[in-house]
Amino acid sequence: MGLDFVLARQEHRYLATEVEKLDYFVGRLGLNHGHLPQRIYRSPYGRRTTTRYFVDKFPLFLSGASSAPSPVVWFCYVDGGTGKPSGFDTYLLQYRELFSRLDRFGIIHVAADKRMFPKAERIFRRLSGNGVEAVGVAKDPDIERLREHFRARDLFDRRETSSFDKSRLDRLREELNEIGGPQYEALYRQWREQGDYVLGDNPHSPGKGSGGFATYRLDHDYQLFGELGRKISA
Repeated sequence: MGLDFVLARQEHRYLATEVEKLDYFVGRLGLNHGHLPQRIYRSPYGRRTTTRYFVDKFPLFLSGASSAPSPVVWFCYVDGGTGKPSGFDTYLLQYRELFSRLDRFGIIHVAADKRMFPKAERIFRRLSGNGVEAVGVAKDPDIERLREHFRARDLFDRRETSSFDKSRLDRLREELNEIGGPQYEALYRQWREQGDYVLGDNPHSPGKGSGGFATYRLDHDYQLFGELGRKISA
């Protein structure tokens, strides 16, 4: 399920490995290791212990252009349950120490059963308190076109145009004439700061010191894997 989410949202900048996450949260943001979700493993043959971080391996990405100074950190909780969220409250409690030290963050509840989303939002609001925003994650052709335009313009503004051919440059010039005016200029500047979640499909990107809540429904049916797991365990 997590892989399906990543494949559907490849435009994001994912922190895929434990090393990448530690480099960002500890190396770049200067957080302490104790602020991160962790689990201690003990050797059965001695007193040796190993501490691992982000052991759930759920997708985690930064929303924003690569030049953005302060991207929004989005955490995905992949829920394989049906009818009601499974383990979501425990996940939020495990990450609460990290959330409290981020200027801006968001949670995306990923599931195949949309009936769980209202219940997951209530859990999020109950455990997060005030200052949270509920946003949706959807797809829209116009939004996708605007997103691609902003990415191309960002590369052009930073003079990283090695991947541009003549047709792409011509298309960018046409779009600059078509997508112009103060409204788009302000939206472009905001996008460079906060990323894709300022666009129309995500109008309430979390502000400084707050957390955002979003949902994403997977189109596939994963019931086979649940039944297969039960057969194996039996």
